[in-house]
This record gives sequence, structure tokens and C-alpha cells, in this order.
Amino acid sequence: FRECESVQALFANLESDGLEVRDLIRSLGRKETELAHLLRHRDRAVRNDAALALALVRIRKQEIIRNLVEILKGNKKGCRLTAAYTLGYKGGPLAEEALISVLYDEDSLVSGVAIDALGNMGSSKAIEPLLDISLHSKDFIPRLHALKALSKIPYPNFTDLLLYRAESDDCISVRIEAIELLGKRKEIAAIELLINVARYRYNPEA
Repeated sequence: FRECESVQALFANLESDGLEVRDLIRSLGRKETELAHLLRHRDRAVRNDAALALALVRIRKQEIIRNLVEILKGNKKGCRLTAAYTLGYKGGPLAEEALISVLYDEDSLVSGVAIDALGNMGSSKAIEPLLDISLHSKDFIPRLHALKALSKIPYPNFTDLLLYRAESDDCISVRIEAIELLGKRKEIAAIELLINVARYRYNPEA
């Protein structure tokens, strides 16, 4: 049971602006690894204790996720950002749904973290809202992040989206990102588009 005591501090201070939630999550992960190793111990009593402690750690992790989701729904800016980052680090269905719910958040830092996290998760559920952001957001930063996120999620029409953004986006940074992603996909069109962008940058009136 001592292996699970460290999570108590998390529940007591979860909404503290200065709390390094991610470090505690990583600490729990290390304990889970250590406990799993003890499942092979030659002493049956040790194996039984390790199995029980491991179960408790995993239960606590789900409690942490639920607490983080509640904080994300709150109005404390710093806490919400930390919660979004940590949910992205932890992953899982509950975290995925919570992050999707803040993709259009008024706090651009929170939505940016959510976009990046969902891309890293490979979230197929996030494809539709990420497409919407990449196509319709008036701010180039969400468009840029959405393209990067979608590049990590299997999506059959992604090349068409990249071509559209590379040819028509009014932000040069988004256009270049789209071209680079096309290049990584070994699309021949990326070469011509890159030449056109270079011409525009050095002779915008041409």
C-alpha cells in the first residue's frame, strides 16, 4: 500500500497553480513498472502484495483523470492548461473526449495543447473538428497546429487538404508547413509548390 501513498498529495493539491502534475503522473508510471516487475518475485506473498498495489495504482490513475477533466471544465487558467497538458500525456478515452471538448476553447493555449495532444494520440474522433479548424479558423496558429495533428492521424483525404492549404492559405507559415508535409509524403506536387512559394517570398509582386 505504501506504493500508492504518493497519489494522496495529488488529490489534496490538484488545483494548486504551482503543482507539477505531470511529474506526479510520471512518478505513478514508474511505480507501475516497478510493481509489475515484482509480479515475478519468487515469494508468493510479495507477488500478491504487488498485484494488489498495482491494481490500486491503476484505479488511482483513473481517479486522477476524472479530477483533471473536472479542472479542465473550470475557470482557472493556469490549472486548465496544466490539466490539458497532463490529459494529453496520459491519454485514454476519457482524456480524449475531454480534449476534443476544448478544441474551440476561448483560451488559445488550452486549445493548442488539445490539438497537439489529439494528434499525438492519433485520435480518429478528432478528425472532423480538426478538419474544421484547419479549413475555417481565422487564426493561422490553430490552422497550423491542426495540419500537424492531422498528419499523425490516418486520414484518406489528407493530401487534398494539404494541397488546398499549400495553394490557398493566406499565411505563408501554413503554406510552407503544408508543403513540407506533402514532401514527407513524397508528393511530387510539393516541389512545384515550394518553387512558387520561393518566388512569392522573394518577388511578391510577380
